[in-house]
Amino acid sequence: MTNPYHPRVQQKLVHCRLTLQLLDSSPASERQTREALLQAAALHLAIGFRLYLRELASSLKLPDPEMVQQVADLQARKAAPGIVNELNALTFSADINALERQVLSPRINTGPVQQVIARDSGADQIAFSSESLWTWLKQLEALAERQRLAFVEW
Repeated sequence: MTNPYHPRVQQKLVHCRLTLQLLDSSPASERQTREALLQAAALHLAIGFRLYLRELASSLKLPDPEMVQQVADLQARKAAPGIVNELNALTFSADINALERQVLSPRINTGPVQQVIARDSGADQIAFSSESLWTWLKQLEALAERQRLAFVEW
């Protein structure tokens, strides 16, 4: 039986890849276009990661996979410790939820000097770039492929 989350995970990862390709081919002078593409790629990756966690929950036959939002949710449900440890070892695992919140709910400077259009900044902001998103995407793709093969053997 196929996992119902698998096609959606693949779709979001392809969307992330395509968006990053557009970003990499866009002129540096198009700052707003580049920022929009960077944020779109980050959201595709974050959603793909969340869907992958749900794919794992479904594969492990955990109750209510839709309730899984982050790695800690798998851990709380006593999911396979090896899988949870591997997810926690990803360089972006701890940052991906914060990155999604950052894009969806940016901090707005409400001080006396405000810029009309400004890049979000702040001490609690997650620094990300096209390069970091490419790295995270490749890590997630490799992990998903390896873990899916392990489930087939299992």
